[in-house]
Amino acid sequence: MKVTLNDIAIVGVFSALAFAGAYLLLPLHNIEIFTTIIFVSGYLFGEKVGTLVGVIASALFAILNPFGISPLPLLLVQMASRGFVGYVGGRFGKMNLAERGRPYRLFAFGLAGLVLTWVYIILALLSGIFTSGFSIEQLKVSFVFGIVSYSILSVGNILIFALVLPFVTDALKRNPYLRQLGAPNI
Repeated sequence: MKVTLNDIAIVGVFSALAFAGAYLLLPLHNIEIFTTIIFVSGYLFGEKVGTLVGVIASALFAILNPFGISPLPLLLVQMASRGFVGYVGGRFGKMNLAERGRPYRLFAFGLAGLVLTWVYIILALLSGIFTSGFSIEQLKVSFVFGIVSYSILSVGNILIFALVLPFVTDALKRNPYLRQLGAPNI
C-alpha cells in the first residue's frame, strides 16, 4: 500500500476534523459526528485514506480522552472498528449512489450508520471480556443496562447518516479543490 505525501496531508486534516468533531458534541450523551467524518474521508478519498483516518483519529481520541485512556483491548477495538468505518466509506464512494435516487441514498446511508454503529458496539462489548474480566453472562447484563445508550447512539447515527450525509457529500463533491487533491470518488 503506497501512501503519498498528499495522502498523509489528507489523513492529517481529516483525523484532526474527526478528533475535533468528537469533542464538539461530547456534552451530548452518545450523539456524535466522529463516525460520520471518518466515513466521509473514505467516501471522498478512498478506502486507504478512510481506514488510516479511522485508525489515527480513534487512537488520538482514545488516548487523549478527558475521561481517561481506553484499556488496550478496547483501544484496539476502537481503532479497528473506526478503520472499518473509513474503509466502508471508501466502498460507498465507489457505488455511485446518486444515480439511484434520493430515497435509495437516504436508506443506504442510514443503514450504513446503523450497521457500523452496531459493529462498534458489539466489538466494544466483547472487549469487556479482556478489559474487565467479564463472563458472557456479565456481558449480557452489561448490554441490557446499556441498551438505552446504544439506542441513542444508533438513532443518532442513523439520522446523521441518512439526513445529513447525503447533503454533505453532494456539497463536497461540487468543491473544485477536492478534485485538485485527487479525491478518486468525486
